[in-house]
Amino acid sequence: LPCSLAGGFVTHSALATRGNFLMTESITWAGAENSNPGESQVLSHVSTRPLAMNEDPEHDNSSMYSSTFAQVIFVNVEKLYMTDIPVKCNYTLTSKIASHKKDWIGIFKVGWSTARDYHTFVWAPLPKWDSLVERQQQVTFEAYYLPKDENDFYQFCYVTQKGEIRGASTPFGFRLMGQSTAGRLDSDSSQEMLIITTQEKQEETERERIELKENNLKLIVENATLKDKIKELETQVAKEKEEHFTALEINKKEVTALEKQTLEQKLKSELEMKAQNEKAEHLRKDLTEKETACFNLQKEHKSLLAKMETSQASLEQLKQKHEKAVEKLKQLQQESKRLKAEISAKETELTCLTEVKNKTANELKVAQENLELVRFDVENQKKRKREVEGESEEVSGGAEPAAGVRGGDQSPAPSPEQV
Repeated sequence: LPCSLAGGFVTHSALATRGNFLMTESITWAGAENSNPGESQVLSHVSTRPLAMNEDPEHDNSSMYSSTFAQVIFVNVEKLYMTDIPVKCNYTLTSKIASHKKDWIGIFKVGWSTARDYHTFVWAPLPKWDSLVERQQQVTFEAYYLPKDENDFYQFCYVTQKGEIRGASTPFGFRLMGQSTAGRLDSDSSQEMLIITTQEKQEETERERIELKENNLKLIVENATLKDKIKELETQVAKEKEEHFTALEINKKEVTALEKQTLEQKLKSELEMKAQNEKAEHLRKDLTEKETACFNLQKEHKSLLAKMETSQASLEQLKQKHEKAVEKLKQLQQESKRLKAEISAKETELTCLTEVKNKTANELKVAQENLELVRFDVENQKKRKREVEGESEEVSGGAEPAAGVRGGDQSPAPSPEQV
């Protein structure tokens, strides 16, 4: 849709397919005084991409519609707004956004980069009802705060209380007081018109021109006064703007802290839930183990009862055997007493025999000592005898010994038995 604007023209395209390319919303300003011939200036983002086979442009439009910058849709946006008339901004809140009382709508110069680049803003009112359907809203920008530069383009942007852009309008321009689009169109060099007027019409036009000149002088004075007020208001607006963004930063920090606290609480709850689940699982395992142990104990109890019955029968038998053993023990005790008496008598007899044995041993020892003495005497006699015989042999060499003497010297020695 072309329209004349400051010596050039603006073309606007919301969504169209051209050949095999899909084009999204774009604004182009061509033929400006400062631009080269045949050159155009892009005032807002132009997005083109190849259109895939079997791709539906309406489907792409729906995906763009649900994107971050399409959660708020501005409708009925004019191409031009007068600076002396309040501007009404109509927009639609989609179901993708949750409105907040601190959301706001600002007028941004095309080429903005952050939410702080706004020229002026108004608070976005909360909808009368909250539902999942689209909600139509409207805000008004007072004429006093509107931009006065007619050579720039601007956009409406919806900003959340966190400072996030959630919607942007198509670009538009502003015109100063007393100017009209029709005058611009009439002054376009591309159109030629023949104007025929009478003398009276010319004089009336001259009077109107003089009156307009006088009014223009008055307006210049008023404009100077207004400029001073505008500077004061701009200073105030800058201060309010800084306070607004300070409040936004504080609110953002509070929201971040709240989100962090919520996340910590969620993690804590999840950890507690996990611990409770583990505890419950542990208790279930313990219960199963205890049930198994109880069942085993019942089996052991039954087995012990059976063993107890068997043991009672064995106990009766053992009791009878015990009684017999006690009777036998009594007999053995009596036998033991009898044997002890016999042992005592034998010990007495053994003591007597021991004394006799000791006495006999002493006597034997004395006899052995005497026998040793006798043997010693016998050995001496034998030795003496050999000496005598030696002497006799020496003597027999000189004279024959007398028979009576020799016979008297050979008397035999007594034997040990005779001794």
